[in-house]
Amino acid sequence: MGRLGTSIVLVALGTAAVAIRGVGFEQVFLNDPDAVVLAIDDAQYHARRAAYTYENFPAVLSFDPYLNYPHGAYVPWPPLYDFVLGAAGRLLGNLDWVLVWAPVLFGLLTALVVYRIGDRLGGPVVGGSAMAIFALLPASTQYSSVGNPDHHAAVTFVATVWLAAVLASLAAGRQRGRIWGAQAIGVVARVAMLLSWHGSILYVVLAETLALFLASVFEHREQLLAQSAGCGLSALLGLSALAMPHSEFGGAWSPVELSRLQPATLASFAGVALVPALWRGRSNGRRLLATLFACTAAGGLLLVLAGDSLETGWAYATRTEPFIADNFETQPLWRPGAAVGLYAYAAWLLPLTPLAGLLLARREEVREPALALAAWTGVFLLLAASSARYGSDFAPAASVSLALLLTLAVGALRERWRGFRVPVGAAVTLLILVLLLPAIRSLWPYAGRSVLVLSGYEVVVKRPGLGLVRSVYAFVDAVRDATPETGEIPAYGILTPNTLGFVMNSHGRRATPAGNFGPYVGREGLELTHAFYRETDEQAAVRALRAHGIRYVVTSDAGGGAPASMLHRLHRDDGSRFEGRRALGHFRLVTEGPPRGVPLGVLGGAVEGFVEAPYKLFEVVEGAVLNVSDLQPGRPVFVEREVVTPIGRRFRYRASARASMQGVAQIQAPYAGAGYTVRTDSGSYQVSVKEDEVVSGLAVEVP
Repeated sequence: MGRLGTSIVLVALGTAAVAIRGVGFEQVFLNDPDAVVLAIDDAQYHARRAAYTYENFPAVLSFDPYLNYPHGAYVPWPPLYDFVLGAAGRLLGNLDWVLVWAPVLFGLLTALVVYRIGDRLGGPVVGGSAMAIFALLPASTQYSSVGNPDHHAAVTFVATVWLAAVLASLAAGRQRGRIWGAQAIGVVARVAMLLSWHGSILYVVLAETLALFLASVFEHREQLLAQSAGCGLSALLGLSALAMPHSEFGGAWSPVELSRLQPATLASFAGVALVPALWRGRSNGRRLLATLFACTAAGGLLLVLAGDSLETGWAYATRTEPFIADNFETQPLWRPGAAVGLYAYAAWLLPLTPLAGLLLARREEVREPALALAAWTGVFLLLAASSARYGSDFAPAASVSLALLLTLAVGALRERWRGFRVPVGAAVTLLILVLLLPAIRSLWPYAGRSVLVLSGYEVVVKRPGLGLVRSVYAFVDAVRDATPETGEIPAYGILTPNTLGFVMNSHGRRATPAGNFGPYVGREGLELTHAFYRETDEQAAVRALRAHGIRYVVTSDAGGGAPASMLHRLHRDDGSRFEGRRALGHFRLVTEGPPRGVPLGVLGGAVEGFVEAPYKLFEVVEGAVLNVSDLQPGRPVFVEREVVTPIGRRFRYRASARASMQGVAQIQAPYAGAGYTVRTDSGSYQVSVKEDEVVSGLAVEVP
């Protein structure tokens, strides 16, 4: 294949990669270029930080009072990714477009690097096949699709560049210029990873260990010297980043955020790489033993220095932290439906992917990079098997390895079966289409709709409800309309389920005691949130909310919650008396919706379909106290009022009490206005309650 043919293939595959990631753009823009709908998880907080840089360039949001309300918290994420998004938005004059299309751009750039790796190892057929696989894999597209500015797409790109630099350095042989050029790219990749993702220590250990031992085995002294210099420079740059304000939730040596551990680990590799580089003339075995001893000593020293700071990383890795254990990203890849969902039918070939590099290593000219690819693929295969979060990071190496396996298999078939004359490229392309058929099939309906919208047709969605993301956005918009505006220092907090924390902080511009960061910005708010939804004592729940400055509470049907819990009594019973459960007189429904929307319960499969009011917002009030006197002791009194919600739903708020020995019954009324009916043994009475009586808990005498 000549240069022209290669260029045509690259353009075609690049266009396909962008088109696949752009499917569903109409759901992001919603026919309004000024109102974009982003994913509701980590993407939301990246948007918040990027907006801060956009508005206050070149400042970075380091401490956020909207997190861990009322205390606020340092943001545990490194700042580079969000800073780049905000700076790019400022440069282009439109942050929304940057947030929407940045993941697609990172997906395209990663696909091009995947092509480069495959081309260097096996030629243009392997490169094109690897790029095609990566372009289609759901494991790649889920984080690099339009409207999802999560950091995963950028992290995967940087990691793939880092892998390409390691492979290029090992393939350079004795060519000094290529070795140091690859190392320069490695420095950029290391620092970018260090400042973009809190889990970068994983890549530091993996990439540097691979390069170190392979260069030692094959006696690449120049490579070892370059690695030592590159790691040392990267450590200095990483150490300077620690001068910026940042979180130290897990300690000064925490492995789960930017800390002293990452630059110290790089500095250790800088020193260790000198050991085999300076042991010239020694036997291979002695040199490897010395390298292993130096690695062990450096690792032991780091463990001693880190001490208790490693506990958070260990809890994360072993999923003993409850917040992490319940996170869908940390679930095993080989659970029902997950592997095929992320890798289509190619999932069944994943255990064979490390063999691709080993088979290729028989060729002397690519032996070292092929072995590095095999090791990298094997490590990430194990990581992805234990935690699906690494499926995205595994996708580039898996794509190259799958392309190699298919190409080697077709080549072997052509050699052994003389009648098989199908060109290698055509046969591999057909195999890729078959292996990725589930991904293509699931993409097809949405692609057709996007193409129609792009062609100018007006597409009517026949499904009667809203999707999860649009439902959450519509509800958060309603919350903003129904609650007082709050400034940079919030005057009150809104308690929400963890899953809604980031979208409430970013799109809703409201402070929450807990959110998607879980315990990594403080445990107090997280424990308050979990305890509130489980609480059965209204007075205890209200005291806890008041102590933390929480004015509003959000509920959603997640399919759980005991009938006596605050979650069930608020969301299912609307705070009204029901089946013997007392009314909640301190909570009034402010807004809800959207009608026929999708609740949070669909995420875990506990709730199916659409519901009339998937999300509700309650205000914490004192409640007016209705005093009903001249009653016989012990006799019941009933209060009832019809409530019409903002979406037109009607329910009856009911409460009851019994007269005391003095013949007086007191019932809280959380809603202002007329329409209360009080029923006693002697008859029915109509009562009106004023707003200040509800807010302040004033007594209202029932005539």
